Amino acid sequence: MSHYQPLPTTEDNGGLAYRNRRSGLLDSESKNVDGTTANDSTSKADQHPKFDSLFFKRLARLLRIAFSTTETPSQSSLSEKKSRPLSSSLSSAGVLYLGILISNIAYEIIVYFIGVALPRFYTILPQKDSAAFYKLVLWLCVLYFAVSAAKAITFYLCGLFALRVRAQLTRYLHSRFLSHGSLYKITRRLSLRFSTDNPDQRITQDIERFADMLRQILEDLALVPILIVLYAYYTAQVGGWIGVFEIVVAFSASAALCRVLLQPLVPLIFNRERLEGDFRFLHVRVRENAESVSFMRGEETEQERINKVFDSLLTIQLKILLWEIPLKGAVIGVDYGMALVCYVIVAIPIFAGMYDDLSPEEIGTLISKSLFYSLYLIYRFTIITKLSDKFTQLAGYTARVAQLEEALDPMEDEESGSDTNKTDEATHFLTDSSSSIAPPAFPADTIATHELTIVAPDGHLLINSLSVTIYPNADLVITGPSGSGKTALLRVLAGLWSPVRGTSSVPGTGVMYVPQTPYLIFGGSLKDQLAYPLDSNATNVSDEVVAAVLDASEIGYLVDRERRSRGLLSEVEAVRGGRDEEEGITDEDEGVSSTVGSGSSDGRSNVRWWGDTLSPGEKQRLSFARLLFHRPRFAFMDEPAAALGAAVEQRMLLRGRQHGITFVVVSHFSHDPGLKGDREGTFFERQLALDGSGGWTMREL
Repeated sequence: MSHYQPLPTTEDNGGLAYRNRRSGLLDSESKNVDGTTANDSTSKADQHPKFDSLFFKRLARLLRIAFSTTETPSQSSLSEKKSRPLSSSLSSAGVLYLGILISNIAYEIIVYFIGVALPRFYTILPQKDSAAFYKLVLWLCVLYFAVSAAKAITFYLCGLFALRVRAQLTRYLHSRFLSHGSLYKITRRLSLRFSTDNPDQRITQDIERFADMLRQILEDLALVPILIVLYAYYTAQVGGWIGVFEIVVAFSASAALCRVLLQPLVPLIFNRERLEGDFRFLHVRVRENAESVSFMRGEETEQERINKVFDSLLTIQLKILLWEIPLKGAVIGVDYGMALVCYVIVAIPIFAGMYDDLSPEEIGTLISKSLFYSLYLIYRFTIITKLSDKFTQLAGYTARVAQLEEALDPMEDEESGSDTNKTDEATHFLTDSSSSIAPPAFPADTIATHELTIVAPDGHLLINSLSVTIYPNADLVITGPSGSGKTALLRVLAGLWSPVRGTSSVPGTGVMYVPQTPYLIFGGSLKDQLAYPLDSNATNVSDEVVAAVLDASEIGYLVDRERRSRGLLSEVEAVRGGRDEEEGITDEDEGVSSTVGSGSSDGRSNVRWWGDTLSPGEKQRLSFARLLFHRPRFAFMDEPAAALGAAVEQRMLLRGRQHGITFVVVSHFSHDPGLKGDREGTFFERQLALDGSGGWTMREL
């Protein structure tokens, strides 16, 4: 029997955290297992984003990602498959933006010819030249058709640009957020940071809005600098540079006013999106826990909490509306004021006598041309002013997306530094970077720990200096009171947590972890559920084998039950229009692989949510079936039969042993040694008992 006592406790002012720091288990900043520190805080810049250098740095970083032509790992893996998603086949954002520039140039050239052609009516109509009139009308019809086509092409290219930006940013964040071994750490750490709330909303919604807002802005601003210079020159040719100076002064004053009015809106929009995410998350949480809430009669409490967040959201939206009143008023006032400036520009040279030698028809043509140039120049200036609201929203979305991207950086740094002690592809070591303990030579095909010390995120010592080796066919049960570190040990062995000290060795293949809460994929067939995380189509396992696995897990009846359910659904669909007959679906076509809707090819919502279909006991049996399907050498299981009972657990474990699976089982009870196996004595070879204060005991059963 192995036994280890916890460290002596020093309950001075620092409590447990003080004791752990004194023993060298934590650094001076009380670093948590997920990499955060006790004094982590969110900067004011993150809570109150605004137009400053940080905004432009973040925007530039996101644009570099969006315009990158390098495929993410997820895109590269898809390139090996027969079919690739639309996002992988889109042209790069740079090519699309070049197309937008070209189409905008064509549009502006056509607009210029229209602007030059229209003043000719002032000359043709007084002369009553019908031939010239109809020729000009025909020419303008051609120009109007061309300008409509150019604008439509620009709109289409801008739409493709927005799709490409969204695809690039989304897949980039997916490749980091959903990377192997990082999902749990990232999700856990993000949940502790105010600035990175609701990462799902930032990826699914904020990126889409960022891409669309960027599209709208670039669509209007694609050629603004060039056009401003060009039409400033044309305006100066007619009314002199004094007119251009007046336009620049008027625009500068309006831009300064709009900037002052924009500043309060940026943090309001940022907080609006945060509350939108919280509001959506609370609804999802209530839906996922509907049964528990209903059992506890908690509907009114949940309603009160959701309404409280909703009231905060409405308050933010009301503040945004109030702040938009002066902003919209300023923008509209600039529109009318700039139109007045145009006539002032035309009036100055006329009153100065510069055109006294021209006829009234020529002066009319000149006035029309001057108004066209100056109005178009002012229009290009006012576009920037009108886009102030869009710039405000872009700043809010930029802050939210960039904060998530920035939050992933330190996590990847930790990840790259935590797996440095690798011997080969078959075995990986998890070693704290500050540890001075050299990894020993662990036996092959075993699970082993050496001087492993685990601390909870709040600084509480869970396990101290654990050294144990688990050999094949030597099943182990881990017991201890709640919060003693049983699940934490599995997290460390799985690479989800990092040990404070010590090393662990787990084979790189042939190991499977079964969580306490069974995970069921959305939709899919029974075979899809069993094959997870593999693709069932790539397993080459027959339906007969799958049915045998389900029978061994005592849920073989699910096939017939779901086939009958599918048949009932087919009858309902037949009554509604014979849809199944048109698609040739019959009960005989339904096998294990197709049982329970994986959805229809035309996108109709025909997907079954397994979480609502199976009972808690059936879910745990399905976890056992998944284990028998994969047949790993080692299986880590956290309370595998809490909803089944000891007798069912015994049968399941025995069937797993018959397939050569070695079990490491977590139990919240002092496990009954009377759980018999297929050999003398108990099912388990050894018991690891944790006391919750760092101490542990290993004994033979």
